[in-house]
Order: sequence, then structure tokens, then C-alpha cells
Amino acid sequence: MKSSILGMYISKVDIEFLKYLHSVKVASYEQASRDIYHGLKSNSVAKRLRKLENNKLIEGYRSRTIRHGKKVVSLTKKGFSEFVAKGEEQRIEIKSDSVEHDLSLVDIRHRFLQRPKIKRYICENELQTWGKSHDDGIYSAFMNLNSDGLVVAEGAENLLFLPIEFDAYHKSNSRYEQFFEKYYSSSEVTIALYVCNSKRIMTQLMKVEEQKANTVHPKFFYILKNDLLENDEFVFKNWKGQQIKL
Repeated sequence: MKSSILGMYISKVDIEFLKYLHSVKVASYEQASRDIYHGLKSNSVAKRLRKLENNKLIEGYRSRTIRHGKKVVSLTKKGFSEFVAKGEEQRIEIKSDSVEHDLSLVDIRHRFLQRPKIKRYICENELQTWGKSHDDGIYSAFMNLNSDGLVVAEGAENLLFLPIEFDAYHKSNSRYEQFFEKYYSSSEVTIALYVCNSKRIMTQLMKVEEQKANTVHPKFFYILKNDLLENDEFVFKNWKGQQIKL
């Protein structure tokens, strides 16, 4: 529903941006321009976002440690309640507690949505907020995994539901063992995708999965973040060297 706010008119694109911002939790001006405000010049997007911020629908901030000091924005409680909420939320979370991690996920989301086989990308926050009520509860089985996202891809015969995980920093083997135990105990997940920030993280994950799972059918297929963002081919490999392409 369109609404008039001080100094601006809230358009359908603005509402789309507020919903997007809830899903991803945080985004830079450049990401907002690329993903939502298509065709607008960067100064026009910045002006639009400043007006949303002046009306307290979003809030912006800078940090020297985040994207070299570039401004990022998040949704406010007012923005959520007036333009995003549906009244059937299982959880309400509008801020990122790991900004660099979530900004990387925004770029990962964008690259997945560029692929012709990808029909939908559902962010973790969207899944946890409405997973039990959207699409007759089809996504509720994935909520307990707390994955970073869920990709709906076109398979040979039917749709594939593929959880997405992303690691920016390596963790202890014990943390990864608990992680794999959770996924391997889920009968709903047969394949999951893991985006790794470094070769070191990927190697560690593969070794832990091989030792922990002890199976001839590994669930996880891995890719380096830079390969996903920069290469045309989406090639994911498991610890056995088997590949899938999206």
C-alpha cells in the first residue's frame, strides 16, 4: 500500500526496498542500487535513501572497519511495522549482529538470482520470520537448521530446496562437528551448498565432514566466495571431488 510521508511519496519500489532490507538485514547504497533501484543514478538512489532515513523508516551508519567506511543501512521498527509486517510473524529481527558477514550474503544472494536455474532465494531472516506460514508451510522444515539462506532451484524433474551456508571466518573443529551433526540428522536435506571465504575454511570443513559423516553420499557441496562472485560457472564440489553445476 502506497503511503505519503514527510518530504516524499513512498512508491512500490520503496516498499520493495524496505522488504528487501528486512530480508538481508543490512545493505550498502551500492547494493540497494544494484538490487532494487534499477536504472537510477547513484546520486538519485542516495537521495532516496536519505529521505527514507529522514522519515525514520531506515537508519544508516558508517564504520572504518565496514566496507572501507562506506555507509550501510538497516530497517527500523517503524519501517517494519508500517510497510513489512503481515501480522503472522514468528520472529522479528531487523538488525545485523554480523555486518560484514551479512553484506557478503547480499552479494551471494545477488549472484544466485542471476542464474537461470534459480527460481527463488530466501534469506535467513525471511525464513525465520514467516517460514511456518508462507506457501502452506513448505519451508518450515528448514527453519530449525538456521541456515544463511535457502535456494529454490530447477531440477531435472522437480524443484530442489538447497540450504545455503556462508563462513567468513574459520571455527573450531568441534563447532563444525556440531554443525554437520545437525544437518545429517535432517532427513529433509539431501544436498546443501557451502560458500567459503577462504581455501583454508573449505579444506577444514571438508575434512571434518568426511570424518564426522562417514558416508558415501556427502550432503555438502562447496565453493569459494570469490569464485561464486567472479566466475561465470557455478561449480560446487564435495569432499569426494564430485561436482554439481547451477
